[in-house]
Amino acid sequence: MGFFSACDRELKEHKVPPAVLKKMERLYDPALKVKEIAGWITLDPQVAPNFLPEQTVLFVYARPVGEDSGPPLAVKRYNYFEFPFEYTIGPVDVMIPGVEFDGMVSLSARLDRDGDPKAGPGDIFGQLDVAAGTKDADIVLNQEVAGSHKNITGIISLSPDLPQIKVTGPNVVFIIVRPAGVQSGPPLAVQRLLDVEWPLQFDIGQGDVMMPGVQFEGSLTLKVRIDSDGDPRPGPGDIEGTINASAGDTNVTLVLDKVIPG
Repeated sequence: MGFFSACDRELKEHKVPPAVLKKMERLYDPALKVKEIAGWITLDPQVAPNFLPEQTVLFVYARPVGEDSGPPLAVKRYNYFEFPFEYTIGPVDVMIPGVEFDGMVSLSARLDRDGDPKAGPGDIFGQLDVAAGTKDADIVLNQEVAGSHKNITGIISLSPDLPQIKVTGPNVVFIIVRPAGVQSGPPLAVQRLLDVEWPLQFDIGQGDVMMPGVQFEGSLTLKVRIDSDGDPRPGPGDIEGTINASAGDTNVTLVLDKVIPG
């Protein structure tokens, strides 16, 4: 009993910082809650990425309608999410204290692959204009941030010379890109594909780069692998194919023609 009494006393004596108390009060203030915008964010399957790096984050910005530059009115950052994703943004999220979250608001949600608040090529976003207080402000991520980077596109097929190939079960297809001549280390870019149909059309580029700030350019080597256990590392029975290409190449034909021995 003495132990629990001591813990109880410590909790009662512990002082919550004034800044935290003020934020909690604002968070549950009915006058501010009524101006909060809420809704669902969904990802358009037509632009849905096949592979999301671990550092991918979801940003939600709010600006007064008609303002396209300068600091946002309010911003939220979500590091953990699944689509469809329920979001809120409102007075407690304003960037500059004292600024009113009111009137018509332009919302922008962005799926950012490198976690950088600045938009970059390959990021996916959606926009919506609503009034402060709207509770069904659903946003669809259906546009891709354009850039000057060049993707590699083409067709991946299975070699007819390997009759032992049997693509069945929950196979995963990895498309791995490295600078030409580099055999190991982290890839430049990766896609992880499920439930593919053969022949497979592919498109890989800057939006699939693993490390922030690294450019998808120059001479590259593409390795494609059908993986039976979903492990990014090659294993016995996996099927591979490799080809060299340059950033911006189109109509590339890559044939899976090698079975990794057991």
